[in-house]
Amino acid sequence: MKLSALDQSPIRKGGTAADAVHETIALAKACEGFGYSRYWLAEHHNTSSFAGSTPEVLIARVAAETKSMRIGSGGIMLPHYSPLKVAENFRMLETLYPERVDLAIGRAPGADGRTSVALQSGPQAWDIGVFPQQAALLRHYLEEAAGLAEWPEGHPYRQIHASPRGPGVPEMWMLASSVMGGSSRSAVPTRSRPHCLPRRRSTPRLGQRPRAAARSWRLMLPSPATLLRAAASSCACACAGCWGALPLAQFLAQPSPPDQKRACPSVPNPSRRRG
Repeated sequence: MKLSALDQSPIRKGGTAADAVHETIALAKACEGFGYSRYWLAEHHNTSSFAGSTPEVLIARVAAETKSMRIGSGGIMLPHYSPLKVAENFRMLETLYPERVDLAIGRAPGADGRTSVALQSGPQAWDIGVFPQQAALLRHYLEEAAGLAEWPEGHPYRQIHASPRGPGVPEMWMLASSVMGGSSRSAVPTRSRPHCLPRRRSTPRLGQRPRAAARSWRLMLPSPATLLRAAASSCACACAGCWGALPLAQFLAQPSPPDQKRACPSVPNPSRRRG
């Protein structure tokens, strides 16, 4: 069974945000040493509980500190951002760490309402109804940059490309609070988010089985030494089995034959901005 870790970079009692970031790096290295296949970094804003606000930045450092484990976002809260900018962030990561980058996206705010307003990409936020278009545009930018897709004649973005262009596409996932929560229109696989549901707040015990440890609400580890000891047996916040990852093909809205490219996504209508 392949195991994965989802790290929210929790700030332990008596610790600092800097401690949490350094412990994230230490835990990632330990997880790779114990054979974990993926290590994802969460996005939270304006909180004193978690230090992980910019997974795309932390991915670069964690990937540099590890050798073969896949490193990704868990996830990027796409409604806050431009699909083009997210695509360019992950094009750069894919260029630096080929075939090791995962891009999981979600539509939850990852913050309180006031912080969400401060994060939005303009004077008005996008209506949640355009999220499938945002996700489709993000994927098209990434595939076009890798030469796997193209903009059709007359498309307003035909001359726009996500840089740096080159081979490889990050593996894309959709986050949802349940397996059914990921819309099939998103055209990416879905992982549910048990870490966002109410859980017993306990630290995984040394010797605890990984699947049991996956039920823990989050890691709250008192020291780097304890961190590494816990990682020896139960460093995963979530594992592939309980996350319910499903194949990509099951989430394609209108699957195309293998020799055909998907239809180009439409541009979100500015009128769908919320007032």
